[in-house]
Formats: sequence, C-alpha cells, structure tokens
Amino acid sequence: MNIAYFTKSLEGLPLEKAAEITAGLGFDCADLLVRDGQAVTPERPEEIVKAAKLFAAGGLRVPMATIDAIRPDDAASRLLGFCGEAGIGQVRLGFWRYDPSQRWKVQVDEARRDLDGFERLAERFAVKLTIQLHGGTLHSSGALAMHLLAGRDPVRIGAYPDPANQVIREGTEDWRLTLDLLDPWFCCMGVKNSGWFPGVYGAEGQRTWHSDWYGLDDGMVPWNEIIPHLVATALPGCSRCIPNTGSPGNRRSTRSAPISPISGAWSPQRKSKILREQAPVIAVLLTEKTRRMMLDDAATAELNALGEVRWPTGATIDAADADRLLQGATACLTGWGTPPFDPAARQRHSQLALVAHSAGSVRTLVPAGLFEDGLRVSHAASKIAISVANSSSPKHCSPCAAFIGCISDCARAANGSTSALQCRRDCSAPERSASSAPAMSDGRLCGCSFPSAAACWSSIPISATARPQRSASSEQDWTMHSLRAM
Repeated sequence: MNIAYFTKSLEGLPLEKAAEITAGLGFDCADLLVRDGQAVTPERPEEIVKAAKLFAAGGLRVPMATIDAIRPDDAASRLLGFCGEAGIGQVRLGFWRYDPSQRWKVQVDEARRDLDGFERLAERFAVKLTIQLHGGTLHSSGALAMHLLAGRDPVRIGAYPDPANQVIREGTEDWRLTLDLLDPWFCCMGVKNSGWFPGVYGAEGQRTWHSDWYGLDDGMVPWNEIIPHLVATALPGCSRCIPNTGSPGNRRSTRSAPISPISGAWSPQRKSKILREQAPVIAVLLTEKTRRMMLDDAATAELNALGEVRWPTGATIDAADADRLLQGATACLTGWGTPPFDPAARQRHSQLALVAHSAGSVRTLVPAGLFEDGLRVSHAASKIAISVANSSSPKHCSPCAAFIGCISDCARAANGSTSALQCRRDCSAPERSASSAPAMSDGRLCGCSFPSAAACWSSIPISATARPQRSASSEQDWTMHSLRAM
C-alpha cells in the first residue's frame, strides 16, 4: 500500500525543500498538489515532470497528483498530459460544487457530461482520475457520488472516500455503506481525523457546535475499526490495502495498491503525539450559568484552539468536579460560582501555573499561600469596573470603580512580583505584603482618597502578566489574553 503525503501544507516552498521535508517525515511517496501558491502551478504544468524527478532524487515516488480541474478543456488536458509523462498514474480532480439555487438533477447531468470528457482524457493519457468525497459538493457522500460514477470504467475513473471530511460535513454516512457503495471504484482514501466540540448556548437556549481537525487517534473517525473491517470483509478493491496472505476469503485484487494521502505538517500519528506532549491542558471551572454569560461562540472557539480544553458536564461545579478537571491541567478558567481552592491544591496539581479569573475579586478564591508557591493569577476587575459601578448604589459606585482602577495599576506595576505590589500612581504608597491588609495609616487605601474603598472591594495582591497591546473591551478579552500568554 502506498501512503502518500499531501503536499498542501508545503505552500510557498521550493520543490527541493518540499521533497526534503516529505522524506524527513518518513514517507516514501507524495501526492503532488498543483495549485496557485504551490511549488507547481497550473500555469506551468511542465513543472510536474521536474517535480517528479526531484522527488525521485530524494528517494520519493509521486504516484498521485491533485488538480482543481472540473472541465475537460485544453488546460486540463495539458495537466493530465504532463502527469502521464511524469509517470503519475492517479490524479484527483476538482470539486463539482452544489448550488442550492439550481435543481440538483440539472447539476448532476452537467457534471456527468464533464466526466464523460475526463474519462476520454484518462484513456488518452493512461491515467486514473478520482473523485474525492468532500463537503459542499455533488459528491459529499458515497450515495451521492454513485450518481456521478454509475456506468463508468473503474480503470479510468475512481472514488476517493474521505471519512474525516464526511463526518463533519453533510456527507456523513456509515463508513461501511460508503465502501460498499463505491466498490469497485474505490482506489484511495484520505487519512486524517476530525470531530465536533460544544459551543455555548445561544439567546434562544440552543447550544452551538463547532468542528475541527484532530490527531489520527483523537477524532471521530474510527480508524481502529475501518482497517480491520477491510481485512475481515475483503471487499473488492479494498483487500489490496494490505499484503494478501490468502485470507480471509482467499480473495485477491488485480488492481494497483491504493494511495492514502495524508494532510498536515506531520503525519496524523506524529501530530497527535506532539499535541499530547506540548499542548496546554485548560480546565474550565465555570458553572453553566457563568459559561453562558462569559463565553460566546468566538471565545469558545478561541479557547478550544489554545490546547486541550476540559469542560464540566453539569450545570454546577463543586470541589470534587474542580479537582477532577484540574488533573494535569496547566491553566484554569474561573468565575462566579467556582469553588475556592484549598491550600493544598498545588500539591495535588503541581502543573497548574495560571488561574485566569473572569470576574474581579480573587480573595476568597485563591489562598494567599498559593501566590508564594508561584501560582500566577489574572482577574478581569479593570474590565468590569464600569458595569459594576453602573449597577452599584450611588454612594459606593465611584469609590469602587476608582479603586478597581488603582488595583489594576498596582498589578501592572508589580512586574511579576508574587509577594508585594507597589502602586504606580503618584500617591507615595508603601509596598504591601500579600498577607497584610492594604490600608494606610490615614484610612486611605493605596493612595486612593476613598476611605470606604476597602468595604467595596476585597483585594489581594496578584502576580502581574503582560498586558495586551490592544485595548480589551470585556473581561472575556482579558481572560483569554491571560490564557494565550501561557
């Protein structure tokens, strides 16, 4: 079986470097992408032959190429001619996109006429053309692709299932059905993985969902079931995926071995391993009510992109839930309703480096001893000051808002200190330790002229983190910045 590396991720690199990287990743062949921005472009199809020779010099074969042609015109003919000259036996065609403003049958009939022309070109240049199952197309599933493949010579036109594209797009179907329907056209399969993750609830109470790419063993495509299934059923066109030993069924394919293009900067196995070793683990310690208030869809997507995110399963969260979510976590997101940390938290969760608090006061949340132990904490006080002031009683709103601003300045002036803060305002305030109350002798607090400020705000010294270069508009922005800074 050929396992080919799809060169899409090598955009902008010269052919020599692309060949070096592909070989360095452990592959012995490549799926050469011909597209604007790539090392080989449609405007210079003669470079296909050069690319094949350069890859061969590096010990790599090029049994497959990918082009975007969907019309059997002169430009497509030139591309296929050079593929044939380079010894590339299999070429993936472009996508016949589905247009909802037109009737489906009209579009299928037009695509079939295009494929009639491509089938003739395939015979002329002795290549095999494949149709990949892909979202947003007339061939997103095996059932739909059948309408384009029916009656075609499988020697010249083949099917290219892509389970990871199917599982997160409209082409999802039982993968057994896909393979059954597409035999005998099945000739290669895309190897990658994907899945869905939950977003937040919308204004009408409906949860949103998002899709993303995952490592080969981390997504929703059950590769551990697909490969054994191919072996056990010996489907025609599929038994060639493994060296034939006479079993099962003693069936043997007479066609060439399939090609499995792999996408990404690394093979999915290597990428998955790197993600597990390097990506931060972020525990979300927010109640469902707080999550709805603090995280919109964009923030949820950004948070999930930062690393492995663990979400609570219930509407509330208690100390046991928090302890479970914090196992191995690098950072955590806290807010209203998060149970307080106990003094021994760092002993159980030594990897925990950051508490990103989406609200203001952290005095009752994080024991002072954890600061001395090196735990970094950020809060969103300066971002919620105005809304807090607007919703507070008149006699307390101004002192509270002003004091929050002062604490914010103190944090910025701390320059990473975890034991003391110095107010950078021109108030000549002395340093104050993490364990002492921050009141001055005349009743003022850190240079502010509001004696009642201490009653409005429970403060605790925090370690400073770098401020974003652009101004944030909400506690959500500042909290996310703190997590990104990790």
